[in-house]
Amino acid sequence: MICAGSRLGEDVQQLMREGGEGEVSGIYSTSFYLRFPGNQLLLFCRRDMGGIPFAAGLGPEEIEALKDRMFIGMPVRAEKDGFVFGKGEAAVTFMTPITSQRKPDTPRACTPDYGRWLEAGKLLREIVSVAGTGDGAFFGAPFCTYAAPVVRELIANAADPDREAVEQCVSKLLGLGIGLTPSGDDFLSGFCYGVLRMEGQGGRFGGYLRDSILHLCGQKTGEISAAYLRASAGGKDFQLMETVMEAVEGKGDLREALAKLCAVGGSSGKEMGLGLYLGIGAYIRGR
Repeated sequence: MICAGSRLGEDVQQLMREGGEGEVSGIYSTSFYLRFPGNQLLLFCRRDMGGIPFAAGLGPEEIEALKDRMFIGMPVRAEKDGFVFGKGEAAVTFMTPITSQRKPDTPRACTPDYGRWLEAGKLLREIVSVAGTGDGAFFGAPFCTYAAPVVRELIANAADPDREAVEQCVSKLLGLGIGLTPSGDDFLSGFCYGVLRMEGQGGRFGGYLRDSILHLCGQKTGEISAAYLRASAGGKDFQLMETVMEAVEGKGDLREALAKLCAVGGSSGKEMGLGLYLGIGAYIRGR
């Protein structure tokens, strides 16, 4: 049995409160996924990936110890203090207190600082360049070149939203790219998070964007990427993106917040960062 201090997302806490039986659905180099009824996915990953609604963050040694004892399809049971794998071959108990109930969904409209938003664009270019990837691996990436007309059309809809046009743009971006979370999906996760965070839950553009993603993501991309998209479109908090939003409001170090987000994965954090930046911009344009 592994006893772990952890970052526990709200979906993980809810499942532990309610209990349930599932299975191991994916094992990767630094993470693994569990699937529960209703195609609900839970991610076990490194703590430094930040707070993800459907994730439990562990230390690298703890992840490796669990991976060594599991296999695809292995039964898993959620309990009030952790998870039990198989017939007890492995278990993880969390020392993090579980709250008695899920916090209610409330509008979380953000007040943008236009100057800080402009600074964010400059810092994104600088951070990616400093990381040694150069602008060509981010703003000039093949994804950005292909997607640029679609993104421009999507942003243009912010001022006078058209449901069908928004859905068409979302459809073209979903699943665009390679990997567990394709570039188009990472971009949309950040873009949608930014728009909803600026508008709150009552805006028309954000509503069309949210509805389109929730309607199409199960058909247009893989289940892991769809889990990220559903959480973002559902208005759930992603710690690293939330920290950037707060910094844009003037409540934190903008450079540090963007650097941490951009460091996630090979390119996922950078594409989320670009989406977040342009999502804020779409809101500013639409006001």
